[in-house]
Amino acid sequence: INHILIDCGQQKLVFPDVGGLELVSTTKVLKDFKDGVVCFVIIAQEQKKDSERQATGISVVEDFADVFPDEILDLPPRREVEFSIDLIPGAGPISVAPYRMAPAELSELKKQIEELLERRFIRPSVSPWELQCYL
Repeated sequence: INHILIDCGQQKLVFPDVGGLELVSTTKVLKDFKDGVVCFVIIAQEQKKDSERQATGISVVEDFADVFPDEILDLPPRREVEFSIDLIPGAGPISVAPYRMAPAELSELKKQIEELLERRFIRPSVSPWELQCYL
């Protein structure tokens, strides 16, 4: 039997240690309902506050959370040395026809690109390997 405490004043459910919980699959609950078993089912989902970081599951990010800013306001500053990787010296990109878009789709893409350029989240590129997208 599960013993979950309901704290009405704090509007919280207090769960005991994991060893005291009985987890029941959806299949078992449906079978019990069909068999006429009286039971109470609570489906709960943890709500994270907006201020909480979403870095769960990535060990490096969790270990060094203080290094990563909450918001990225700008691109990194320009450096003295531009870094590039030549996969095969002198090789160029494969010629592929540009993706065709409906006028409404193209208009929305232009709007989003302009917004990203203004916010300095992206910048123009002169790389021959850049995305083949014609506006």
